Amino acid sequence: MRLRPASCKRGLLWFSALCVSALLTLIFTFSKPGGVPARVDRTLQTDLTSAVLQTCNWGDTHRHNLVIAAVGDTSRHTRWLEDADDANWDLAVIYYGKLPHNFTCANCMHVEMGQGAKWKLVYQFTQSGAFAEHYAHRYTQVYVPDDDIIQLAVSISDMFNIQETYGLELAQPALCSSVESHTIHVNDFLLWKEATTVLRYGTFVEIMVPLFSMRFFNTDVTRTLSTADSGYGLDWIWPFLLKYADNKIAVIDEVCIIHPRQSLQQLGKLSMYDTNPSLKGWELQEEKVQFRKYGYSRKRLRRRYNMGFQEKRPLGQVWQPWYDDLWQARNRTGMISVRKGASDQNKMHATGMQMGSMLLKWPEWAWSLFPVHQGSLMLIVYVTSDGMQPRWLRDSTRMSWDLIVVAPDHVTNINCPHCLFIHLYEGSESVGRYQLLHRVMQTPLWQQMVVNKYQFVYFPDERVVQDVSAINALLQTSLSKNLGLAHLSYCNPQDSSAKHMQYMKMNPTMMLRYGTYVETSAPLFSWWFLQQFVVQTLVAAETGDGLGFLWPYLAGYPKTKVAIVDLACIMEPLPSPDHNMTDTTALTTAEASNPDVASLPLSPEAARQCRTFQYNPAAFGMGAYTIQVQGFIPQPWYERLLKSAHMQMVPLTTYDMSVVKETAC
Repeated sequence: MRLRPASCKRGLLWFSALCVSALLTLIFTFSKPGGVPARVDRTLQTDLTSAVLQTCNWGDTHRHNLVIAAVGDTSRHTRWLEDADDANWDLAVIYYGKLPHNFTCANCMHVEMGQGAKWKLVYQFTQSGAFAEHYAHRYTQVYVPDDDIIQLAVSISDMFNIQETYGLELAQPALCSSVESHTIHVNDFLLWKEATTVLRYGTFVEIMVPLFSMRFFNTDVTRTLSTADSGYGLDWIWPFLLKYADNKIAVIDEVCIIHPRQSLQQLGKLSMYDTNPSLKGWELQEEKVQFRKYGYSRKRLRRRYNMGFQEKRPLGQVWQPWYDDLWQARNRTGMISVRKGASDQNKMHATGMQMGSMLLKWPEWAWSLFPVHQGSLMLIVYVTSDGMQPRWLRDSTRMSWDLIVVAPDHVTNINCPHCLFIHLYEGSESVGRYQLLHRVMQTPLWQQMVVNKYQFVYFPDERVVQDVSAINALLQTSLSKNLGLAHLSYCNPQDSSAKHMQYMKMNPTMMLRYGTYVETSAPLFSWWFLQQFVVQTLVAAETGDGLGFLWPYLAGYPKTKVAIVDLACIMEPLPSPDHNMTDTTALTTAEASNPDVASLPLSPEAARQCRTFQYNPAAFGMGAYTIQVQGFIPQPWYERLLKSAHMQMVPLTTYDMSVVKETAC
């Protein structure tokens, strides 16, 4: 049959159209994020002429955790992969940057290209054949951090291990410090690393660094991403979908990450709005869409869960073993965690908080536990009001100090043949603790047995709760760093009543912080510092009010001699029975630089001491602030974390410990 020219022309047109359609389909398939997976040899990763590049070696991995990250040209994901040979996780990245021909990731499990905001890219990846076939069922946990997060391979592995150990469905690592990290929830204590807990259960996890079980991710999370661009609202929706299940949602304190402040971001770092201008102004509307879609409303929250709208509520915690032991050393009967239905202002508390429950009567036989350590490094002067023995004095096997006991003369149950000596005072008179220390130092026994025989003198209040390891940490740190005046940090604002808790609270990222103030509850003096600056202030001292400011001032605010030691911590839960004075917080006001301190709202004792020694921090250029961090020594792991991002810390003269600045590579 002979075709007419018109028929041939139409046939050719149809054939051409089919070819073009097939070609467009092929291009579209390999250009959209999460397209058909191509098993590509790692040596081909630099060939980015195609719009999609995926690298897979699924048969090689024995790891069961997956990290998914949308990464750009300033991403820090390469730092995560340093020293990752023993990691328990694989990394899948979706590259959205502007330099595709320069992008490689030799150690990634999966690489593909895409354009858009983080959660849109993650959603497209989860809808791909590659994810369904090779990822959704191979891994048991999945972590989706922002690409500017600073973290180490080992911390990611530890985080996955903790999630698995405690069976968490939804979690996040804590932020290391408000000094260098940023979050829109900056004032929320739930997100910052706590030293005393392994993790804290709650009702909120931020979208910046969420960690999911793969079960929850596949069944619930991915469907919430279908309408997500900026991600606004997701951090409220996810816990809601889990029905705020007990012990399933947590902030993990055992590890922490840094989310750099805007001023610390790498040069050229673009925000979500820079790369996706259409999102600006849409976030709150997107949040409302998500809330309506999943029924997150005030009425339902109140009716079903007795919760407020967008309420972040603590639901309990897992204590660090050492902190739990410290509570047990208090001889308390138990601890009660904040549970669902309680106000987020509620705090854990313990039963049996009477004075007698924290100490034991001091029987005569107990003194035989304390051997004499003549010539030891440290002397402890312990003032007891009733002869009761703190538990930390019972562990004689690890002691590296000598002891002097000061007690009222009506206490008849003290028999201490192994103490250096016991000083008794008239029990009927009202005598302050520091007044008693001064009296002891005037005795012939002190001159004969103590003077120039010890490197350090430790003077803890009888209310202070600590253990032997904490005291040893204080001693060893003071010795190795040649400190003149030191004080252990306080474990937690919930267990102690320090006047300046923001300054004294344990900083989990630091070994110690040099500063201009210490509390007077448990100071450690070097012998030289004691003789040069402390003794003269004891002449008129009673309770010690104001001395924590005065000692560093008299020493001239040395940069590396006065410190808060963060390697260990103490508790001081009850107010001093003889302290009914006005708080000396006024010394941190602008008026504190005025030599005429008579007008300040100080306790009579603090005002008297200030007048006597002409307290005027302005003379040292300190301005109005007498509580300042002058320097620090970071924990080794934190220092390594900063160095991994080429960052360094610079002290500030405020309660904020420091700032962090970017340095050259």
